[in-house]
Parts: sequence; structure tokens; C-alpha cells
Amino acid sequence: MYWVYWVARLCFGNMSAPAQPDSNAVALTWADSRLRPVLYAALLTGLLTLLFWDRIVAMVQLWIMDGTYSLFALVPLVSLLVAYSRLRTGASTGQTSRAGLVIAAVAIAATALLGIMQIGFSLTPLLLALTLSGIVLGLYGSQMLRTLAFPLALLLLLIPVPPPLLASIDFPLQVMCAKVTVFIVNLAGFHVQRAGTMILLGPASLAANVAPACDGVRSSLAMLFLATMYVYLLAGNWRQKAVLLAAAVPLAYLGNFIRLLGDVCAVASLGPGFLKYEQAWDYITGFLIFLLPITLLFYLAQLLGCGEFRQVSGSGPLLSLQPVVGKNRRIRSCAVLALMLFVGIAAQRFLRPKPKGEPPILGSAALNELPYQIGDYSGKEALTPDCEAARSAYGGSGVVCREYSNQSGAPLELYIVPTTVGVHSPDYCLRASGWIVTDRRPGPGSLGPRKYTEITAVSPSSNLAVCSYYWRTKGEVNGDDRPIQQWVRHVSAVFRRHSENGLLVEVCGQPASELETSATSARVAEFTGEIDPAVAQLFVQPRALRESSNPSAPAELSLSRGTQPAGGKGATTWARLRGKRPRLSFPRPKRQAGLPAQSSPSAEWSPGGSSPGRG
Repeated sequence: MYWVYWVARLCFGNMSAPAQPDSNAVALTWADSRLRPVLYAALLTGLLTLLFWDRIVAMVQLWIMDGTYSLFALVPLVSLLVAYSRLRTGASTGQTSRAGLVIAAVAIAATALLGIMQIGFSLTPLLLALTLSGIVLGLYGSQMLRTLAFPLALLLLLIPVPPPLLASIDFPLQVMCAKVTVFIVNLAGFHVQRAGTMILLGPASLAANVAPACDGVRSSLAMLFLATMYVYLLAGNWRQKAVLLAAAVPLAYLGNFIRLLGDVCAVASLGPGFLKYEQAWDYITGFLIFLLPITLLFYLAQLLGCGEFRQVSGSGPLLSLQPVVGKNRRIRSCAVLALMLFVGIAAQRFLRPKPKGEPPILGSAALNELPYQIGDYSGKEALTPDCEAARSAYGGSGVVCREYSNQSGAPLELYIVPTTVGVHSPDYCLRASGWIVTDRRPGPGSLGPRKYTEITAVSPSSNLAVCSYYWRTKGEVNGDDRPIQQWVRHVSAVFRRHSENGLLVEVCGQPASELETSATSARVAEFTGEIDPAVAQLFVQPRALRESSNPSAPAELSLSRGTQPAGGKGATTWARLRGKRPRLSFPRPKRQAGLPAQSSPSAEWSPGGSSPGRG
């Protein structure tokens, strides 16, 4: 019984107890001063980890899989070190604050709500920083929050660049870097030309491509992180530090241009034999040249007169956690925080919709209605490995992959897959699977009031392709010219628990050489205009299936509203509450080894997703 009493006393404070020997009183005093703060900290840390566990795993996967954010894996460690140094400066604690509990409650509620919907993973650093700020303010007061403001704000660097913004600036930055590199290389005496993002070198038909990893975004993010830490360590006014931060991105691009110049000059000077060493050369020179903007940043600080480091760490002992249990109010605040975290964990665990069961087959039947004869083009099923992989991922006939040909030229490939508007963008997926996109432009034709998108790309096997693509919903055509608006639309649809459930339509032709690119583009544009009316008819439910499945069903298959939450009885109940029948939709792809599903928690980081078969 005494052990039960000690545990209760340790967690809930003073309690009346029977008289005990002095040794027990000494043990209890030691527990009050040492163990209880550790138990409170361990409890809150454990609950906070459970609440953000799925999001932390997603962030780690992003650091591992995307080289853009690989350096940001150091941010949490650096934030902890800065917080440790700040606590050693002798910061004092104040009274607890109800405002901190409110901030923590809002952040925990938002985290739980987004966790239930399985969205907002890119907001994880913001939610974590707000939650920690509320906990610090609620338990230690505003003085402690000011002490830890910088390490908490440092976590905001973990927020990834919005994928639609990254997708919209990647290609223009590639073209810009290629133009600048060609200009400088020509000034250096080498005669090179540019075709999109390709740099053509000399009479030997050598070519170097400015890949997305060479557009300067990655080095700029890394340089911005290093500049932020450098500015924090310097002694100077805010104007000097602002100048240093503003210079980080231009210095990063200066180093990027020098690296590209070195790569192109090396290939032009050493010839084709150098290409097999080009990757190792790029890694080594990339690391060495990245030291140049860092050195220039140090010299700029010296010129501004703020090159001296300031004292950022004290020599005193680490601040004790004892104030958290010094008063009953702090004990209650800690208990309230633990309760809020527990409720958030339980909500994520038990209110998250269960996965849907087997999808309806109406989507496959609707896709089978696409005619094999389109104008003077005759179609047949394509039997390429890419098409077979796509059919396997989408359940047999859940995807269209055909070849259409006429008497005027080589066959054209038609690829139609059920997806949401903005997802599985060929521009993104092809580049992610090793293709080189050399040009991206609005299509020469139009489908009603909107234009589709056309790209020219080179496959890993050096085959040239001209592809047009667009997303077709029940009432409109969407090109790939508005990635940010499409991303916002997709996120709002997820909040409403609906998916777009449109179709991605892609038409590709393979010119024999670059001289035939324009002719192939004209044929692709002609066939795209002829195929779209047939694609629009896929949104009308087939008559035979309508009569056999439900005579009273609506005449049209609505694909613009999407699926219902949690299949089975939950979906029927949801539809009955809304006074509508459960909607049918195209099937979602089955997950197989090596083939990603149509949607994933990290879809907001990769709006183009990963298209089965095509990347």
C-alpha cells in the first residue's frame, strides 16, 4: 500500500498519508525533487511522439527519398542543441499561462483532425512548433517561451516547398540555368547551343541536360539553412543579418552556375569518353564548389562589420524542471496537456475511416466503351511492359493503353487513367523516372475554352517523344498550366471527403528525329482533338450496365464528386444522411510490389504522384 501511495503522491502531489519512518520521508522528498519532473517530461514526450508518429515517419521518408530536403534532417538536432545552449544561459521560469493551454489545444485539435483525414503532412513542422510553444508557455511562462523562440522557429525550416509551386518553377529555372550556362560557355570560346534544357556540344552531337536537381533550388535551400544558423551565431544588428540572409540565395546560384560551367566545359574539352565519369565528377565538384558561396558569405559578414561570434551559451547548469511541479496549478496544467494529447491520439486512432472494400467495376466497363475507331485512326491494345504494369496496378481493364494509327505516319500511344485533377502529371512523373523533359508548352490546339499541355521529352533509352496531356472531368478540361489552383482544389476536395475522380488523357508520338518534332506535334494535336469527344462520353453510364444494375439509377455517372468515406455500411449511411444514393466511381489501383498506389499520405509533397508504367 505504501508503494501505491508513493506513486500517487509522485503524480498528483500532496496527499495525506499514515505516519512512516524517516527513511520513507527522505525517499519521498527525493522522489518529489527528482523523479516527478522526469516522469512528467517522459509522459508528455511520449504522448507527443504518439500524436505525431505518422507525420514524423512521413518527414523522415521525405528526407531519405528527396535530395532536396536531405540536409534538413539536421534541423531537429540543431534545434535541440540551440535549445540546450539557451537553457544554460540561466533563463527563468514564470507563472503558467492559460493562453499556452489554448494554443496547445488548437494545435493538437488541428493535428488530430488532419490525421483523421490523412492530409496536411507538409504542415507537420508548423503543428509541432505550435504544440511545443503552447506547452512551454502553459507550463513555464512567457519568459521561457522567449528563451526558446529561436529553436522552436527553426523547426519551420522543415516545411517543404509546396509541390505545385516547386513543379511550376522547376522547368523555368532549368531553362534559365541552361541559358546562362550557354552564354558563359560561348564567351569562354566553346561553341554550344541550347534546345530547351539540353545543351548541345560541338560536332560530335554531345549533349548535357540541366536536370531538376541542377536548377539551383536544392542548393538555395541548403544555403538558406546554413546562413540562418550563421546569422544566429553572429554579433550584429538586424540590418546586417538581413543582408546576409538575403545574400544566401544569390550566392547559392553563383555556385550553381560555376558548377554547370565546369561540367559543360569538361564534357566539351574531353569528349564522349568523359561521360562515364561525369556523375562522379559532378558529385565531387558540386561539394567543393558549394564551399565557395559559404566562404563568400563569411567575407561578406566581415565587410559588413559583423564577423565576430557572440556568446550564445552560458556556463551554468541546465535549467531544472522542478518549477513544473512547484505548484498545484502547474500540476493541473500538465495533467490537462496530457489529457488533450491522449484525446488527440485516441481521435486519430478510432475516428480515422477504414479502408474501402473492393471498388465497383463500373469504371472498367465505362473505359471499355472507348471505341477502337477514332476518325481514320484504328486502335489496338498496346502490349508494352509499361502498359502491362499499368493494367496490373489498376485492375485489368481499369486503364486504357492503346496504339492508334492511320496511313499518314507512325502509331500514336493513348494512355487514359482514372485520377484526380493535377495528379500523375506526365511532366513530373516522366522526369522522376529518368526522362529528360526538354520543352513544355501549351498545346497547339485547344479543347473548348481551355488548352492542353504539350511536352517534348527524351527517354532513358534516348527515344524522342512528343506528348500532349490534360485532365478531363465531367464538365471541363484542365491543362497543366495552373498547378497551384489545381492543388488547392484537390486539398479542398479532400477536406469535403470527395475526390475529383477525373481522367488523365495522354497522347504520345515518337518522331524519328528532331526535324520531325513539329510534324509529330501536329498529328498529336489532331488526334487529341478527335479523341476528347469520345473521352467525354465515358462519363455517361453505359445503358446495358445501367439497366442491369439499377433501373432507377441516374442516367449519368458522376465522376466529379468522387467516392464516399469508409466503404460498406459507413458509406451507405453517409449517403443516406445526405439524401443521395452512393455514387459509383472508377476503381482505385491495387497496391503491388514496386508500384505505388494512386494516393498516399505524401501526395501533397508530390502532386504528380507516380504514374504506374510511365513513372
